[in-house]
Amino acid sequence: MNTLSAALYRFFDARRTRIASAVFFGFVLLNLAAELAFGALSGDPNPVPDLSLGYSAATLYAMIEGFGEAGRAHFLRVHLGVDMVFPMIFGSALSAWGGWGLRRVTAAGSRWRLLNVAGAVAAGFDVSENLTLSVLVLSWPAQLPWLVPVASLFTVLKWTAVAVASLVIVVAQARLLSLTRVVKPPPR
Repeated sequence: MNTLSAALYRFFDARRTRIASAVFFGFVLLNLAAELAFGALSGDPNPVPDLSLGYSAATLYAMIEGFGEAGRAHFLRVHLGVDMVFPMIFGSALSAWGGWGLRRVTAAGSRWRLLNVAGAVAAGFDVSENLTLSVLVLSWPAQLPWLVPVASLFTVLKWTAVAVASLVIVVAQARLLSLTRVVKPPPR
């Protein structure tokens, strides 16, 4: 953990943090907006498992069945394509933003600085989730009920790490604002 944290601090200087931000927002605007539009146009009322906070085998297999053949093919294209790239993009952005703030509001040797890894950890769990969900969809109609709790755990851990990374960003920025706020003297 120390090695990963230090590597992230070394890598994400101001320029690379700006690049990670631009890539993140560009990707979201171009790719995720298109995916949401596709889902809305297709009229698919079925949720996707990676947006939930855990699921049972019955719930997951109901989703998979509800996708239909074309929906399962689309799910696999997304999860083995774009959704294998996006974790690296959002993980980089969260780690860069969190590290940028932590670097400014914590002492050099503080254990709090290790929280910059939360974005990278979230990305790792997301890739793991995508792979396990893809195996479950690929195996359809055969069911692998032993793998569902693993996929569900990866989903919960991903969202937990995303929440921690987001909280680190918000708290670090709030602390930075409180440290840099200029207090004007009262009028005489």
